[in-house]
Amino acid sequence: MVAGFKGKTVLVTGSGSGIGRGTHRDCRNPALARMIISRPPRLFSGSFRHVTTENIRVFIESGMDIDKIKGRLAFLQEAEKLKSVLRSAHTSTGRTESTAEHTWRLCLMAMTFEDELAGMDMLKLLKMCLVHDLGEAIHGDIPAIEKDQHPDKSEQEKADLLHLTRSLDKSHQAEILSLWQEYEDAASPEAKAVKALDKLETILQHNQGANPADFDYGFNLTYGQKHTSAEPLFSLMRRILDEGTRQRMAEASRNPGQSL
Repeated sequence: MVAGFKGKTVLVTGSGSGIGRGTHRDCRNPALARMIISRPPRLFSGSFRHVTTENIRVFIESGMDIDKIKGRLAFLQEAEKLKSVLRSAHTSTGRTESTAEHTWRLCLMAMTFEDELAGMDMLKLLKMCLVHDLGEAIHGDIPAIEKDQHPDKSEQEKADLLHLTRSLDKSHQAEILSLWQEYEDAASPEAKAVKALDKLETILQHNQGANPADFDYGFNLTYGQKHTSAEPLFSLMRRILDEGTRQRMAEASRNPGQSL
């Protein structure tokens, strides 16, 4: 049953040019009523029609591909695994950070600095943020400090992404794979920006986390410099974060063996 109608009948009047010129009665859901009377002329014709809620439901659902919808829901269920993939960083309460949490704040960081990213396609940039680590849902995260030990990381992540998106319709799958590859290759201004922001978010988390006593803050000072030096905005952000790193290093030296 369509919400707001409770078995009622919608009375539609109007000219033969279509329902969009008509009026409605007995509809308790204004948003739904507007949707109904804005349907295209092919729905009804003539000067007078009674439209039942069942007819409305059938009409709306008839334009939907249920297998496509099921496939997309199945993809989202697979992607949920990213919530349980843990990184080497820690949150400000000392809990190990998940890749999904890193991805969330990367998106928030991009949105926060949108006004400084003039000329960027922000929708594309945000989509790239969302998918940049999506393949990790299958085999997990490799800490940046260990990346040299895994030369096949990119190929593995691409294969995992193909598996993860297998239930999607081909156009959606192709879009995700294309965005990921563009990010991986740093092949556009948006991809280069996401690369830089990804490194900066990681450093920010390292500086903010309640980290174990043996945490290597010095790693921050060289991490991702190639990407963060590409634009003045990222260079400035990096300088600010590097100062935060040096402060954490000083605290650690004053309190050896203690978690900070």
